[in-house]
Amino acid sequence: MRTARIGTLLCVAALALGCSSSPPEISRVFHQIILVHDLQAGTYSSRLSVFVVGNDPDGNDTLSDLYVINDDAELYWTVSKKDWSTANAEGESWLGTNDLRMPQGAAFPTGTYRVVLEGEGGDTAEQSFDISDAGPDPSKVTYPSVNIRDGEIHVSSSGPTPELWVFTNDGRFIARFSSDGTNGATSASGSGATPVGPAAAVPVGQPNAAAAHTTPQPPTPAVPVTIEGIAASNPTLAAGFSFWVYAYDPQQDRGLLVGPYPSGSLR
Repeated sequence: MRTARIGTLLCVAALALGCSSSPPEISRVFHQIILVHDLQAGTYSSRLSVFVVGNDPDGNDTLSDLYVINDDAELYWTVSKKDWSTANAEGESWLGTNDLRMPQGAAFPTGTYRVVLEGEGGDTAEQSFDISDAGPDPSKVTYPSVNIRDGEIHVSSSGPTPELWVFTNDGRFIARFSSDGTNGATSASGSGATPVGPAAAVPVGQPNAAAAHTTPQPPTPAVPVTIEGIAASNPTLAAGFSFWVYAYDPQQDRGLLVGPYPSGSLR
């Protein structure tokens, strides 16, 4: 009887509020562990990237919060609409973050993580993903190498072509460049205030990254991008910028991120 009474009260409350909203939906979930070497702080850490293809039949502007929850470890993260980033990848619109962190940069515990997307009316949609391997120590892996010569940025990595994530001096994400010189230059929306903020990273690992990269790939040769070329790509970068280098490690199914590299010290 207690359960029935609670359910009845909830229905009455919903009617009293005039709630006729439809619940949001999640059609796809992407997650990736990103190992980070912060050159400025001299630290190593792990970050978790989580993005969803989500929509609300009442309009996506009514989506309000994204929750990532590990019940067994008693951990949860909340990403509000003002903090999440959005990007288009594989013909779909994604929302989420690259910047979930454990205290002191610790490894993320293994287990099942629930992803809950909430609308402003309180309705939710839920999916989940598993982290089966805590992964290597971030200080023990090999990050992409960067070599600056005569204003050219040479980047090499053991996996697929790395990317440069470019920020203004005040930390706003502007664009990404493939290290082969291709400009991915669509700015992702969102706060972009943290080093791993740009949602443009979504297509790099690919939603089915483990399946897409089942065999080791040859090293990616260093192909230069120029400081001047990046600065000229957007007026906001003319006063200076910094960049991080991202690469996907197919053998470990992890992202690798190293930086920042300030443009003023590289000319």
